Amino acid sequence: MSDLEGLLRSIKENPDDNSLRLVLADWLDDRGDAARAELIRVQCEQYEIDDPSHPRWDALFEREKELIEANAEHWLGGQLDRFDVQFTRGLLWIRLFSNVDLFLGGLKAAGLLPWVGGASISHFDPKDFTRLMRHPDAPLLNALEVRSGGLDEPAVRAFVRCEAMRQLRSLTLRQVNLPPKAVGMIARSDTFAHLTDLDLQDSPVGNVGLIELATSPLMRHLVRLSFAGTGVGLRGLEALGRSLYPRELRRLDLSGNGLGGWNVRHVAESKALRRLTELNLANNPLGPPGAQALAESPFLNRLERLSLEGTDVGDEGAEALAASPNLTRLESLDLSATGITDAGARALAASPHLTSLETLTVPHAGISEQTHQALAQRFRRVYRTSRD
Repeated sequence: MSDLEGLLRSIKENPDDNSLRLVLADWLDDRGDAARAELIRVQCEQYEIDDPSHPRWDALFEREKELIEANAEHWLGGQLDRFDVQFTRGLLWIRLFSNVDLFLGGLKAAGLLPWVGGASISHFDPKDFTRLMRHPDAPLLNALEVRSGGLDEPAVRAFVRCEAMRQLRSLTLRQVNLPPKAVGMIARSDTFAHLTDLDLQDSPVGNVGLIELATSPLMRHLVRLSFAGTGVGLRGLEALGRSLYPRELRRLDLSGNGLGGWNVRHVAESKALRRLTELNLANNPLGPPGAQALAESPFLNRLERLSLEGTDVGDEGAEALAASPNLTRLESLDLSATGITDAGARALAASPHLTSLETLTVPHAGISEQTHQALAQRFRRVYRTSRD
């Protein structure tokens, strides 16, 4: 393994550590590749700022664009038209195509395989996916995104046994039809011991999938989990609420699952979820009982972002949230399409507890201009939406 390959591998093993990427920038500078070194530094600064309103943001964005446009062809070995690639703080994010042998062969011939840190796949045939997982030139990844299509059991088995997946930190399986055992196979495999981000949005894994995950040590390291639109219900939420493992979970998305207010109590009353800072329950028929459960929970007192869009919590729910002493850290609250009117909005504006709230989204209909002005005076950013 060359010095460069060793450095790139270290970056993949520590994807959040910008210091290693800046070491790579210095290494490139020493070897005359000042433009690529500058791109890494620019993107690392963007990553640290993470705020488009920052005074440096626009200048960094423009410089990033200039560097890529001027140098991408050279950096990709003269094969810019052949690969769908994004540059991400020194590594490459590639879109994989179904002709696995030809595609990986092209990456290898261009000397790009060590630089690949993330990959996205869409509409893959299970046999092609299996071939990719078993391919001797499969790149070592820290992020994989699979969208649309389906994976059969042999494909999932090849996936959980793939050595190139052992440094995976982020896994997205969206709108993917999976065999019943798939989540259990992933959850029980030591291949994914470093996984911190799991997104199963719109993949029909349901209660079985969440139960398998909640009872697995894989949950120990997860920071972000999305089960949006997966068909999860009461049994899955009960398992999640009782789980001993979600010690690091900060962001949870359960939107679009048809959950009622009483279902959500299993989330609100779970000590296991006490470290959550972001919770998305949008497009569930929670009604006032759901908002009341959230407001009463002493275990959700670290929440910074809460989305209740399309939950019909109404004025009663808004008043419960406004009266909650447990939501003092809340910075962003989405109450669009919830049916609240002036009464609920005025309660929010007068709340003695929402002291950290900066961004509030409310329905356009039902709230008078006078009440909207009261909200605007209280909170830094107030958005009104017209969704029914």
